[in-house]
Amino acid sequence: MNYTNLKSGKADISICGIDGLGGKETRPFVYSREETVCCLGRRTPFLWNVWGKLYPMELVKKHPFDDRALCCEDLLFFYQVLMEIRQVSYLPDKLYHYIHREGSLVNHGVDEKRCTVLLLLDYICEDAARSGPELLPGLSLLALDANVRLAMQAVEGDIPYRELSRYLKRFKRSVRRHFHWKAILLCRDKKTIAAVFLLYAGTAFFWPMAAVFKVIKQFKGGRVWKRRKEA
Repeated sequence: MNYTNLKSGKADISICGIDGLGGKETRPFVYSREETVCCLGRRTPFLWNVWGKLYPMELVKKHPFDDRALCCEDLLFFYQVLMEIRQVSYLPDKLYHYIHREGSLVNHGVDEKRCTVLLLLDYICEDAARSGPELLPGLSLLALDANVRLAMQAVEGDIPYRELSRYLKRFKRSVRRHFHWKAILLCRDKKTIAAVFLLYAGTAFFWPMAAVFKVIKQFKGGRVWKRRKEA
């Protein structure tokens, strides 16, 4: 079905819906390259992960995974391929099933390996500024979103005070580097926008907000556990 969608949509890449991830789009759609990057920044209706997609064989061979990318090498691959295509076809049918595994790289907290994605986003945004400036707002939003998510996970994790402070300062510098008003205007999530502004202002503003969200999240998790226990 994904292959049929690729042919009928006259697009270069076909993306299917993912069970457990993705957004609310419920109809097939063909996105331009610029629109595709905006979807990546908004994390809906699809993500930049390599799976759940069909690519032209010649582009896959041309852009093998870069072993120097310690984390999110599929982001670099997708960006490289995206720079050589015109349109992306999206099919909302849930044809790929994603399983959240405890202890996986994206679920085990913040460390230096995970933070290499920020270096990768620096490179991608710098390259886009030269090769495709129309893509920069969407890619900047992707970088802002990555920093906010890492910052929230750092606060929620079991990180010593000094190390946590160092990480938050790093995320603050990265947010200031990638801050772009056009990127903010593309964002549809008010919580993300608020978190970006707080982190931009400084760790003293972001930290209390993140701590409050951590408590709320733990409280809600406790209530869910209690209801399950009573059931």
